Amino acid sequence: MSTTLFQQEGFRISAAQGDSIGGNIYHQRRQLANGELLLLTNASMTSASSGKINMLGHDVLEMDMHAGKISRYHYTQNNNAVQFEVTIPPAGSLMLFIADKKLPGYQSAPQANEWATAKASATTVSRPADNTLTIDFCDLYLHQPDTGYTHLHVGQASNTAFKHHGFTDGVGNPWNNRTQFKDAIVRRDTFSTGTGYTAVYHFQLKDGVDFRDFKAVIEQPDLWHEVKMNGVTIKNEPGKWWLDRSFGVYRIGNYLKAGDNELAVTVAPMRVYAEIEPVYILGDFHLEAAVQGWRIVPPQPLQTGYWNKQGLPLYSQGIAYTKSFTVTDPGKSYAVALGKWQGTVAAVKVNDVFAGIITSEPNRLDIGQFIKKGNNKVEVTVIGSLKNLLGPFYNKPVPGLVDPGKWYNIKTQPSGSDYDLYDYGLAEDYEIQVVR
Repeated sequence: MSTTLFQQEGFRISAAQGDSIGGNIYHQRRQLANGELLLLTNASMTSASSGKINMLGHDVLEMDMHAGKISRYHYTQNNNAVQFEVTIPPAGSLMLFIADKKLPGYQSAPQANEWATAKASATTVSRPADNTLTIDFCDLYLHQPDTGYTHLHVGQASNTAFKHHGFTDGVGNPWNNRTQFKDAIVRRDTFSTGTGYTAVYHFQLKDGVDFRDFKAVIEQPDLWHEVKMNGVTIKNEPGKWWLDRSFGVYRIGNYLKAGDNELAVTVAPMRVYAEIEPVYILGDFHLEAAVQGWRIVPPQPLQTGYWNKQGLPLYSQGIAYTKSFTVTDPGKSYAVALGKWQGTVAAVKVNDVFAGIITSEPNRLDIGQFIKKGNNKVEVTVIGSLKNLLGPFYNKPVPGLVDPGKWYNIKTQPSGSDYDLYDYGLAEDYEIQVVR
């Protein structure tokens, strides 16, 4: 016998089994002229909620808020009341309309036991965008008086540079720990000739890397007096940017070599806007953990599994998983069903047409309207996030609790194997399913 967990006149929620519904469920009801809207949400991030609902009505419709479709929800009728079961996945929701009378024209969605796995090709895995190396340690050479530091985290380097140039009333970098009143900070942009600094970023290339098309990305390209790649002055590409319009792109492939490479930025004279920030290397490569940070190595074929464990630890874009299959009856219902995966969203294309997204359980998407007779191609692209690109990487930050301080107080650079990174990608292959 199930336990009643919530009851009002004409409405009851009870456990599917035992005395617990699981998860952390909330509900909202809104009465309309011809029925009632019922929204169920599960605030738990780890556990599903499963229960039974009894309420007055004569029909139950599910309103799919992702696909914009309405279908009949499975229920049983008992006099003037309906009874139905619900399962809300972690962080999931369900919108139902309970009608005062039977509504014609709506079909029931296929049940789980009605789906079968369609025969499809093996999945090919590809990276559609450049891989990325984030470099957030540098050597710092200051002017007037000349002073040098090696292998500082960019936060410490920036504070050191500003303190050297008179910003001693705080941590150093004025943009980190204070709010500007009127022009209190920018009016201090009055540095004399001979002041400034050079920040030098190092990265390692292993033998066999094809670096001809590599690019570097540096914030505020118009700020720097000079940018050099292995001693050669380079200019940013006009009108080109990456990630943000203030992130300039530099072609560096002609100046690279196997072994240690140096990317140097110089500001002269000092500027109040001259924060020292990470730089980024883009190209067709993989990364392997070094004693400190990462080393660039030749790319290898990708497969299902988390991509941060396949040479793409700092990659923030998408990975595409593609398969094809043959259809003889395009009138049937088809769906993409994901297994275990991690990402912000999975975007689905069918025959190169965008079909929709998958964000959470039940991790499936109806693709029937995009299927044609003959050969069909399905592409699922899992999108990561900026966390693995921008950090924080160090001092084991608590997930979901990040503040500017998490990017500072970094004394030494650990091996890349000790970076704090999230898993992204398809841990298991996906299925294309068809109604039997």
